[in-house]
Amino acid sequence: MARPDHMRFHAEIGLPLEALIKSGTAQPVLAPRFPSASGPISVPFAPVAAPHEGVEFHHFWLRHRAIAGDEASDLFDLSPAIALDHSVGAGAPLWDAVLKGGLAFGLRLERGRYAGALLQLAQRAGALVDAGKAGDHAPDEHGDLAGDLVIECGPERSGGGAQAEAGAWSNGRLTLPCTLPCTSTLPGAEWQVCVNAARRFVGLSAPLANSANEQREYTRLAQQEAQRIADMDALLQESDPLASHTFASTHPALARKLALFAACGRIPTEDFEVFTPPEWLAAMWGRGVRPRRYDRMANRMPQQQLIEWLASLKRQRDALTRARETV
Repeated sequence: MARPDHMRFHAEIGLPLEALIKSGTAQPVLAPRFPSASGPISVPFAPVAAPHEGVEFHHFWLRHRAIAGDEASDLFDLSPAIALDHSVGAGAPLWDAVLKGGLAFGLRLERGRYAGALLQLAQRAGALVDAGKAGDHAPDEHGDLAGDLVIECGPERSGGGAQAEAGAWSNGRLTLPCTLPCTSTLPGAEWQVCVNAARRFVGLSAPLANSANEQREYTRLAQQEAQRIADMDALLQESDPLASHTFASTHPALARKLALFAACGRIPTEDFEVFTPPEWLAAMWGRGVRPRRYDRMANRMPQQQLIEWLASLKRQRDALTRARETV
């Protein structure tokens, strides 16, 4: 799966989305399911609704819940992204609905066709694509492939040459953080770190014989990014995230997120974030984390207007579900 950054990445390399759709290579993903200790959680890329006068929608939902009590719909029952994504069947996806709806979306890609499209782009740009197997090339003294630069994105190996620290650029070997276990469980994370690694390397590239400073900076940035992914994985897999006593030392950024969100519903962002605030909101909500209070600025909206807004969102969500189920 490719995250919504695919739009920017494909524009950078000149790969039209229309070509992927036409070839059957891609299907839209609006709310991937993340595995967690409490079961799969739907994590939409798009917010449930747009902010109003600078106040995020979940604060208005919390105020509405205080008014309506148990009669209020769950926050994510109102998500149009979840309504569309979960109603997509095995047939052709509703690309028109997805593209016209203006919602952030990812892509579920057919790996072989997608790799073929990328290789064709590389060849048109002047790259020589060697179709030989790894065994066709002479290894170095450690049993690794020799070359000016080797990009290691396979599983960690035992024996032979020592595996470089995940995310590191050391001498002539660049090891992608997709080798970390958590990226294999979070949809889209593996693809995203590969794309980000390519961008980071191009931005910092230097003559390989004189690139010690660039290597250190590349490694620092990559490992910061890997920590943000590990934070999400820890939130999802901890049996009780709010009761964890280890986050303060092992995942300080996550501990700060949880404390602030539980206190007042705000979601701080860190440098080198991979996941967006709507995704963090969905993940924390799915793990049972709720704010103790909402932003008082949400009280500026008249109560009747708030009730009508929530009712209209529910109608829109129901209409999307009905329309998709008739296809």
